[in-house]
Amino acid sequence: MKSYRSVLHRLILAILAGVTLAGGVLWATARPAYAVQSAFESATSDCGSIDIWTVLVYARDDLPDDPAQRDVFLLRIYDGSDDRLIAELQHSVSRTESPYYWNTGRIPAQPQQGLYRIEVWDIDEWGMNPRLVEKINFQCVTGASWRADGTVAVDPALPQIACTAYAPIYATNAAPDNGMVIAVWSYGRRPEDQHYFVRTIRVRAGERLRNLRIEAPCGVYLKLYYQPGPAGGPMYFLESQYSPGEVYGMPSYDGAVGASYHTTFPRLPAPTVTPRP
Repeated sequence: MKSYRSVLHRLILAILAGVTLAGGVLWATARPAYAVQSAFESATSDCGSIDIWTVLVYARDDLPDDPAQRDVFLLRIYDGSDDRLIAELQHSVSRTESPYYWNTGRIPAQPQQGLYRIEVWDIDEWGMNPRLVEKINFQCVTGASWRADGTVAVDPALPQIACTAYAPIYATNAAPDNGMVIAVWSYGRRPEDQHYFVRTIRVRAGERLRNLRIEAPCGVYLKLYYQPGPAGGPMYFLESQYSPGEVYGMPSYDGAVGASYHTTFPRLPAPTVTPRP
């Protein structure tokens, strides 16, 4: 099993393997992101600042003078109790980076009653024509998060999915380390083809994947990646039984369950131990 570092420029993955607040691990369930532009993953907060993880998906070139073709996003953080804007920052994603897992870092922002409202907007190069693409409430005291009321814009530039099917996932061995399995789909077989985010699955060392069903669009190619250990480590392509000549293809009928995707977790190198003097 080899590390697909050639695709790391596109899937810059820094998945949060766990966020801890007051001794508890906080996780937010992401919506099925078949072709969305932003999907909230998780957050951690001490109620005086907040650290957010979200996935951003390229849809259009907002910077025509930049050869990298970048889509620009604006993150806004509101006090959920009184709608007061308490922080905002901007980020852009190139076509070759998409989907991009963005960690904002620690943002100073203190809501009066512990409730944050997090919004992600797609904007143009002048900061105009905003479209709301994500809206989440986050309670810093309990760590709970839920999708906020309000319409999230549908982008005609993204594929509109009318048919989804299921892929049962099995691993022939156990995960060698705590980490994340990342599911993406594409219309093409090549690593450089545009990929769309589906979901992330947290795995623990020693855990096996047994009949894990992943829902994805009909008739596309499904690809799984594994990022072990802390954020920023290497990422491994989890080949299916059809590799190396083929890529796993999703069924073509709505609601259908495809053939099993059988994969094997990589054998990780042993950690380096520095001898004591």
